[in-house]
Amino acid sequence: MITLILPAALRPLAADRKSLQLPAATLDEVFRRLDAIAPLIRPQVLDDAGQVRPFVGLFVDGEQVSGLSDAPAQLTPGSQVMLVMAVAGG
Repeated sequence: MITLILPAALRPLAADRKSLQLPAATLDEVFRRLDAIAPLIRPQVLDDAGQVRPFVGLFVDGEQVSGLSDAPAQLTPGSQVMLVMAVAGG
């Protein structure tokens, strides 16, 4: 199992859960499993090409990745995937 940590802005799309435990071995699988639970999250995080949208940070075990293809090939049990939404304004 991996832990997916959701930012406050996305929690309403996942029944207000702060994190999710998902059985996944790859980042692509994380998002496929997430689609079954909270299908509105993926379009907020990734574009159609699987790249992370501007103002979104995607981290795997503390390392930032720019898209599904940039992530480690395999996640290990206990890995943490964290989504971070940047705040803009002035």
